[in-house]
Amino acid sequence: MSHDLLRRRLLLGSGALATLATFGGPLAAAAPAAIPDGLAPGDVAPDIAGPSLNGPPTRLSDLAGKVVLVDFWASYCGPCIIAMPEIDRIRDELHRIGWHDQFEVLGVGVDDTVEKAEAFLQRTPVGYPIVSDMLGIASRRYGVWRLPASYLIDVDGRAFRIYHGFGDSFGADIRQNAALLLQRAFPPPISSR
Repeated sequence: MSHDLLRRRLLLGSGALATLATFGGPLAAAAPAAIPDGLAPGDVAPDIAGPSLNGPPTRLSDLAGKVVLVDFWASYCGPCIIAMPEIDRIRDELHRIGWHDQFEVLGVGVDDTVEKAEAFLQRTPVGYPIVSDMLGIASRRYGVWRLPASYLIDVDGRAFRIYHGFGDSFGADIRQNAALLLQRAFPPPISSR
């Protein structure tokens, strides 16, 4: 299958919005009225930095000019065990069809110790860069209140879609919207026939 055909199929995917099912855990304990202010669609995404958990240090600002999925997770988050490998598959698929230099995922572990996060990553390894947010600075700036929490950031550094929780169409919606942003920012060259 050609890269252009696969890109079109990704763009035309299911069209369903992600089911934003929720998960109960320490970050989900707040009632909806207590949801913190944070990043909203259209807002410029604050920079994220922290100790690297699986490779060279990476900051969100290092990925400027790319479509980026920022994914907050924790070792105590059951749905993260399913979501993280799915996100890794989406990343691999988008890289394989030609968007290697235009798309990246930045994982943000919110455990209170690096050891807990590293133990989780031993059981659930991924290929994308992950930083630790032990102090909760990035989590507060983004308004994370449920896990997993994923923020699809466009090439201008603005939040395009925000996913709090996990649902059956989680992966399909991220894949479709990431492909849409990539297609808009990096259209394939027009072939002359």
